[in-house]
Amino acid sequence: MVTNNCKGKKIYIFKADEIKKAAGTDKIAFYYDALRFICSLQGVLNREKPIMFIDYRDKVDKFWLDYISEEGKFLHGFDFIYLNNVDEVIEVFSAEIKKCGLVLWDKNVPATLNVAATVCGVSDYLPVCSGEFCGYLNAKPSLSGLAVKLDLTDRFNVESGGTIYGTDRKSTGSAKCDAYIYTLENFFDMTSDDIMGYILDGAGRDWLIEENNADYENAFVPNVDYLIANRAFVFELSPWDDEVPCDDINQPLGTDYRLFCEILRRQADKNNRSKITSVTGFTPWQVKYSDYKNKSKHGGVETEWRHAELLSAHNCIMDADAYGFCGLFNASLYRHYPLNEKYINSHSVTHEKYDENKTYILLYMGDYDSAAWLSIFAPAHFSDINRGKYPHMWCFNPNLSKRVPMVFDYVYKNKTENDFFAAGDSGAGYFNPSLLFAPRIFSDLPDADSLFVGHNRYYFDKFDMSHVGFIINGHHKFDEKVYDMYAEFLSGGAGHNGHRNPIHIKSNVVFIGYLGDLPGHSSPLDGSFDSSNIENAADMIVSWGKEKVYKNFMLFRTILWSPSMVDALVKCLKEKDQSNEYVFLNPDDFFNMCREVF
Repeated sequence: MVTNNCKGKKIYIFKADEIKKAAGTDKIAFYYDALRFICSLQGVLNREKPIMFIDYRDKVDKFWLDYISEEGKFLHGFDFIYLNNVDEVIEVFSAEIKKCGLVLWDKNVPATLNVAATVCGVSDYLPVCSGEFCGYLNAKPSLSGLAVKLDLTDRFNVESGGTIYGTDRKSTGSAKCDAYIYTLENFFDMTSDDIMGYILDGAGRDWLIEENNADYENAFVPNVDYLIANRAFVFELSPWDDEVPCDDINQPLGTDYRLFCEILRRQADKNNRSKITSVTGFTPWQVKYSDYKNKSKHGGVETEWRHAELLSAHNCIMDADAYGFCGLFNASLYRHYPLNEKYINSHSVTHEKYDENKTYILLYMGDYDSAAWLSIFAPAHFSDINRGKYPHMWCFNPNLSKRVPMVFDYVYKNKTENDFFAAGDSGAGYFNPSLLFAPRIFSDLPDADSLFVGHNRYYFDKFDMSHVGFIINGHHKFDEKVYDMYAEFLSGGAGHNGHRNPIHIKSNVVFIGYLGDLPGHSSPLDGSFDSSNIENAADMIVSWGKEKVYKNFMLFRTILWSPSMVDALVKCLKEKDQSNEYVFLNPDDFFNMCREVF
């Protein structure tokens, strides 16, 4: 592996302003390749210790750099050396780059970019596409003698038939799938047994060029450093077997799907079905596999749920970096941040007494089943002037602490008595619990409920959690097996997506359906929000209040809501419905009251 040739406690900070200015220019492809190359290099450099930080996202990256550099913190006392452009990064790390060498990916087979990411993780070869940026590297005197150690161009020509390059397996008839099979057969056994990456392939480069948009974050460019540092297997395939994918329309029907399942099954076999695999990424609905711009007959949420089903059936959870805020820089560095052995959550101090004449509301403050979303929004929400005014159930999936540990340290050390932490989507990772039980749809693996119980117990104990804000079970019915499993590691309660199901109490754990999503979200930069969404949210609550689905108890999901939005909602409800008293509860009191009434 590469070792840093710089002595002392130094952190190199790449100020990426030059790259951000590429929007609307003809340099998008060059800087896409440059940023992907630098993020890949960052993953290699940061594997054993922190060396490089990228300051790209306004306010957010600086916030976390400042926090982890405070006195007594992770990087306190380090010298910061600023690199102001791509040239400076290449010059400072030229020796490391030469030692790595290159793997060339084929722009005509976009999947080879993800293949290159896997190869980079296990062999430290740095990915580059033949073109302007490759020429730029080769023209640098400091990189004289830079070697191409693996060339993936023109290796996956399905028209030629026969066996797949580098393997003894027969071609699938899909260059895309053949490329992943090549990686499976040559590199899979050297990859992580508990971390995988599912990120948009080289089609993201074409997407940005077509859109004339330098939105590298939503093309998943920065996310690769964490995967490379952890030697993860990186892929991206369609989960559907009833249509050919829009990015490979000539493949035999179901080829993507079958390979998707093969990869996940081999991952389960590799770790002897003894570990939960965290899959970082999300279905790239903005580019393919959804009905957005008619790229599929399936909707975006429908494709997300199918993706979750395949993962769940193979003992995997999702770290769901979804479009909009899917880019996460510097996780290869953050992962070294040391956490306390245990953190203490907030617990009820008011013990609100039940009154049948009041309406009780619990808000799920989510969605934080994504390390990217969590790291972007936590600074804004925890500096909100209205935080602490009302009880909030922050649903931060605790497994995200592997990728952004500093966020958990920060929020626990800065919480008020009204900040309560629960797990978000399904617990310590987004999955469908019903698919843990045999016979399992999409796989023939045995029951895995005990594996998930142990996985969750670790995180719930470490972060002193008692509740799950929202169990997503897809289209699957909640049954006693699911309730039994959650009751093994929960002591409080859980919301779920069966909003007409009656309240269920199992071993003193309360299960209640949520009534819907309140509209809108806040800005991570300035906390602003659309007041019309508050009006609509209040109308929803008043309307549901009349139905009395769960008597006078209501659980609603919010997505990226700020404390100021909650404050505005409380005021709006008072104006709209003066005949009813709405009480916003913390999760301890809410579930205790449910237990008392039901």
